[in-house]
Amino acid sequence: MGEPAIRAEGLGYSYPGGGPVIEGLSLELGKGSLLAVLGANGSGKSTLLDLLAGLREPTSGKLEILPGGGECRLLPQNVDYFLLGQTVGEEIGLSLAGLDKDARAREEERLASRWGFLGRLQEPVDSLSGGEKKRLAILGALSGKPRALFLDEPFSGLDWEGSLALAGSLASLREAGETVVLATHEPGLVKGFADVWLLLSRDRGHRLTSDQGELAGLLAEYKLRPL
Repeated sequence: MGEPAIRAEGLGYSYPGGGPVIEGLSLELGKGSLLAVLGANGSGKSTLLDLLAGLREPTSGKLEILPGGGECRLLPQNVDYFLLGQTVGEEIGLSLAGLDKDARAREEERLASRWGFLGRLQEPVDSLSGGEKKRLAILGALSGKPRALFLDEPFSGLDWEGSLALAGSLASLREAGETVVLATHEPGLVKGFADVWLLLSRDRGHRLTSDQGELAGLLAEYKLRPL
């Protein structure tokens, strides 16, 4: 593991008047790594992302998002209200503020090519598929070089083709050295590039592993979808 990006020690969170959702979680995620968070509905996946993104304060333990570039970014399942441009080109342009006209045009073309939108800059955002909208939202979230990107169920609502395309984009992010934490019900889609796996359960607690052989057994133990 390289330089640490996220460190949690005995991290816990309880809702007022309720029992603990997350309890005693300790982990260290290296910069440029991808952590996949798995668990049934209600297991605490979204709560953990909120904690990492600073939207909630831990009720116990310590959490450090170590110094780096800009702020951390969290994208929820529904990204529609994150997309403010009328067209693909306009949306990409919103992430390029501060560049002069020529530099902006070059960077817009580079990003459009990298994220599968080359030749589509005039298309209305509303005409895009769910997977395309999520790729476009991730593109925007990466503007300003955030320290980490947190994704809540990025494959939710996508067909198989869209899921595979998004998985390819996420693999590219990891290869480019971005620090990513994603919550998902689809371990098979990220098994080729996830570095660390965190399984959450209100009954069984949490387990961390970076070994896919061990992961297969844990998925069965936690009654989650197999690889």
